Amino acid sequence: VDDQPITGMATDEDTDALYIAKTDGLYSHFYDLNGTLFTRNLTVQFRQQGHTGNFVGLHYWNKRLLLPLGHGGMLEYDIANGTVRDISLRLSAPEITDLDGVVVAIASDVQGIYIAIKDVTDNVLHILGGRLISIDGEIDWRWEMLAEVGAGAALTLARTALMVDTYRDNHRRLWIGFTESAVNETPRFLPLGNVSDDKTDGYTDDTDCE
Repeated sequence: VDDQPITGMATDEDTDALYIAKTDGLYSHFYDLNGTLFTRNLTVQFRQQGHTGNFVGLHYWNKRLLLPLGHGGMLEYDIANGTVRDISLRLSAPEITDLDGVVVAIASDVQGIYIAIKDVTDNVLHILGGRLISIDGEIDWRWEMLAEVGAGAALTLARTALMVDTYRDNHRRLWIGFTESAVNETPRFLPLGNVSDDKTDGYTDDTDCE
């Protein structure tokens, strides 16, 4: 219906399931062995809490769907066991309130994911890298701040994008693109990994953003 528009879609090739994100929840859309079509709302807690920005820019990674929330923060839907949990930075880093903002872009590679978070108050994008690690037998996300970008002008969130570049065998880079009002911005990249991992970067510190 028009007051619950689709905000994103993803597929799980192992099960041929189509996941449809709408402002009022995440739906699975699949056929059983008899050819019967099933559609289910997997996040029923959003039935009465629709937000125009819910799940915009959802991202599929390693049997997980990462679902940005319109009011800030992010959910993780585990396709393998059908569970949803809140992985917002306000829970894992409550003292850093700047990271409570909206996740506006997500990218990934085989090692982990990268997210761009709009600062709660300033016109700044916080670029973070996330890895799944085991702590005391529990699998959870570990986040690392990689860069902050923005010249202070108003950001156009719908024109923010991340891309992991591993097309050549001599570098790994995270490309960052965004637009600001009254400011000409060009894409920039962040070399990933340890010093000298990116043979063509020419930098002494691979955490430098250029």
